[in-house]
Amino acid sequence: MGGLPGPPLAARGHLVAGHVRNQAQQLADFDEDHNQEWGHLTGELLNRDAARFPALTTAIAEGAFAPTGLDPLDFGLDRILDGVQVLIDRAEDTSS
Repeated sequence: MGGLPGPPLAARGHLVAGHVRNQAQQLADFDEDHNQEWGHLTGELLNRDAARFPALTTAIAEGAFAPTGLDPLDFGLDRILDGVQVLIDRAEDTSS
């Protein structure tokens, strides 16, 4: 038969819908001034307390939050659907 049964399939649908809704809300709420202020305040915090957050400080220094050109909606959907495919493959393996 293939695929996922009803309840797991519905849960995956909710997961995808939640991701899409979250991305749409972030886009609707985005404010450049607020974003710049947030970056300034978090930068000050990390500069002051870098020793408390060494992994985060290193990640930022290495460009972890630099623009990537990736669309967050597409990136998230790809990861979610990759995971769903793994579940489908496992379900098919156990039903064979």
